Amino acid sequence: MNDEILREAMFYDGVSVEIRSAADDNRKQAEDVHYFIDKGVDLLIISANEAAPMTPIVEEAYQKGIPVILVDRKILSDKYTAYIGADNYEIGRIFIRKNLPVYQDDRYSLLIGFLYNRSHGGRFVGRDNQ
Repeated sequence: MNDEILREAMFYDGVSVEIRSAADDNRKQAEDVHYFIDKGVDLLIISANEAAPMTPIVEEAYQKGIPVILVDRKILSDKYTAYIGADNYEIGRIFIRKNLPVYQDDRYSLLIGFLYNRSHGGRFVGRDNQ
């Protein structure tokens, strides 16, 4: 995605893009978002490492009038401009619907990453509502 953003920005005069990676470090990601807020950016695109730690800082940016687009992972509030990502509830629902007839004894696996990542939680809710 970063390459595509950088490529598209080349078509517009006066547009500059700065990308930072927190390497899965919540503290670093919050510092980076504060950096962009202080810089007065026109737009933030964020893939939150974890929902809870990033919620306050994303809300701060949003409340200061900076449009915030969340990619892949939502935060714990609705204080963002747009979300681009999968319907994780539907992913969980489809997983069970397609696999339960094969594994009648309820032995199945659902791979997750961070335990508190909201996308994974949506998959479990979709799974459990079958």
